This record gives sequence, structure tokens and C-alpha cells, in this order.
Amino acid sequence: MSLIRYTPTPSDRMAALWTFLTVEDGIVLEYGPNGTTRFARRNLTRFGLNTERLISTGLTEDDVIMGDVSRLERAIVQLEEDYRPRVIFVVPSAILAVTGADITGVCHYMSERISAKLVTYEGGFVGDYSAGIRGAYTKMVQALTTDGGVKAPNRYNILGASVYSTTSLYDVSELAFLMEEAFGAKCGATLGMSATTGDLAGMGAAALNLVLRAEALPAARWLEEQWGTPFVYPPPFGVLGTRDFLEEVGRVLGTGPAPRALAAGKEPPSSVTFPERVTICGDYDFVAGISALTDELGIKEKTLLSLHALGGEDMEAGDIVHPATEKELISALGADTETPIIADILASEYLPAGKRAFFAGSSSATASAMGFRGAMKIGAYLSDL
Repeated sequence: MSLIRYTPTPSDRMAALWTFLTVEDGIVLEYGPNGTTRFARRNLTRFGLNTERLISTGLTEDDVIMGDVSRLERAIVQLEEDYRPRVIFVVPSAILAVTGADITGVCHYMSERISAKLVTYEGGFVGDYSAGIRGAYTKMVQALTTDGGVKAPNRYNILGASVYSTTSLYDVSELAFLMEEAFGAKCGATLGMSATTGDLAGMGAAALNLVLRAEALPAARWLEEQWGTPFVYPPPFGVLGTRDFLEEVGRVLGTGPAPRALAAGKEPPSSVTFPERVTICGDYDFVAGISALTDELGIKEKTLLSLHALGGEDMEAGDIVHPATEKELISALGADTETPIIADILASEYLPAGKRAFFAGSSSATASAMGFRGAMKIGAYLSDL
């Protein structure tokens, strides 16, 4: 048994809810009791999402016991009449995940009765939020991208942003800066942040997809197979890593990055000294990226902690560990009071009082940790210790 003192790790179902809510002209229908939806709305409001678009069917005990789906059928029809959404995402509550109601089957025949597209997510017990956003990303592109069309040579999409991540907004902004500086390219759609069904429908016409996190790789591969859109992964961390990223983007686009963009990447002087050891904590790609950055600085001794389970072949664990319990995470972060920490702000509540740390996404570190500017910011933090 694992006791929770601070914040439980969000489930895959919760992640699906917050990801689907980023589609501005869609509705998220939770097939479950009113209480679970009320709880979800209260928690998702802090992400800046419009939770008025999260609706409950008001499931009763009789519905569950008898396997009655008429309440779901009526809710779908009513949403069509009242809101005229472009898409309705149907997500079962935890109780339906246990009983195994055929949500997909119901939505299949209901799709013939309404004009909105119906998209289902039947999870609930398949993992934590990492598994949920991976499934939601894939569902979204498979259901909502409609036509590759003629490729727009100067347009790219960003795949893998998440409103749950405190760094995503800054990361998207940093990628936009790099792509403008290096190639004069513009972002089309950002999967996982604010977008419309029209934005997502046109994703196949972009010349390139930039993948922010491993959970978006299945969606990127599907877009490549379906519309022939190549993708670049991993995202840019560190000076050398950012140079490699820009060179790879240039290879895909058929044009090299502008010299002024590469000139911004300067390695620290050899006279600068850094700590011998560092602890890095956050989502998988944040940890992997910062680890690569610290490798460039000559820091080889590291404790690498992922806040979520490392699922699928796309996450090569290496030295990255996901503590099985909150107690283990707290212990790992506080084990050595002298070792500096670089972490996502989500990890801040697990640190002992007085522990010195660089929190990406906090008010004191508002820039992204990505790109040349992120490398300089973290390098400056570590050299001042």
C-alpha cells in the first residue's frame, strides 16, 4: 500500500479529460455520475481550461447494474441540439471502466444520428497521466485530421504539449522562436494546447511535425504514415542538442538553418566550473533533455527521477527511475542536501524545506529550459552554486 501525503499522480482518464478539453469547439462528455465530473471540473479549472465544456450524463446505480446506455444516448442527442459542437469526446468514469460498458459500440451507432464527430476514450485503469495523454493524442489525430492536401513548405505542427506541464507554454514559445529565427517557419497547430477542429484537421498539410514528448510519437508516426509528414524528435536541450535539432529540421525541410540562429549557441568558457553532481526531476522528456544538457557541462553523476511511469518502447529508461511510491520520491529528492536540483515545478512540494532548486516553469524561471536560451539559463544557475 502506498500512502499519499501530497498529490496523487493523475490517472490516464484525468489526462484524457484535460487533453480533449483543449479542443475549443468540442465538448467532453463524461459517462458517469455527477460527482466525478464535479471533482474533475474543480481540478481542471486551474489549467486555464473552459470546464463549462465538460458535461456529465448523471449516471445512476440502476444504469450501472442494468447496463442501461439510454442515458448516454440521450445525452449525445441533447448536446448536439444545445451546443452544435464539431466533436464530442466521450470518456467513461472509473466505475464504467470497471464494468466494461461498450462505449465505443454505442457511439458507433449514435454517430449516424448526429452531425458531430464522436470520439471515445475507454481507459481508466491503463496507467497514469502519461498513458492517458498518449492515448488522447493518438485518438485526436486519427479522428480529426482529414486531408494532407498540398504541403505548406513553411509550416510545422507541435505535438506533445500538455496543459498539465508547467513548462509547455514556454516550450512552445521557445520552439516558435527557434523556428522563426532559423527558418522563418510558422506553427500551424499545437496538439495538446489550445486548438480548433479546423486547426487539427489541417495538420496533415504541414511540412514537418516537432515532437515535444515521447507520448506524442504514436500520433507523429500515424501522421507520417497517413499524410507523409516527417517528424523530428527529441526536442532541443543544450547547446549541442539544439544545434543537432536545427540541423535535423533543416535536413527535413531541405534548407539549412540561418547562420544567426546557430550563432546564438555559445558553449560556456572552459574556466567556468559546475557541480559534480545534480538531481533532475520531472516528466520523462524534461529529465532526459536536462540530463543531456548537463552532460555537455561535464556533469556525469546524476539522480534522474521521472514523475510518471515509463511506458512503451518510446521511453528508454537508462538511468531514469520512476519511484514506485510518493515516499520513495520524497526520499530520493531529499537524500543529499548538498546536491542541486533541476526540476519541474510540479516536483516542488516533494522537496524538504530549504532545499536549493531550479524550478522550470516557476515565476523565477519563466523561460523554457529548451534551446540555446534555456541552456544558458540553466548553465548560469549551476555555475553560481
